[in-house]
Amino acid sequence: MSTQKNISISLDTVNNLQALTAKALAVIQLLSTDGQSIEGFESRHVFIMDAIWLVNDLVDSIKNELRGI
Repeated sequence: MSTQKNISISLDTVNNLQALTAKALAVIQLLSTDGQSIEGFESRHVFIMDAIWLVNDLVDSIKNELRGI
């Protein structure tokens, strides 16, 4: 029973990471347009978004492993 509880908590943590990743993507998309500076935000948002998508893919992979898929 203890193992099942740990898996459940781990899945909750992964779900939270996934939600935060989605929020980070939304913020970057709002702040950036084609790598231009908007209200003081200056970055190559494409690189940031690529990194966030990579994190999102890793979170999905971890979730699938925890579920035994």
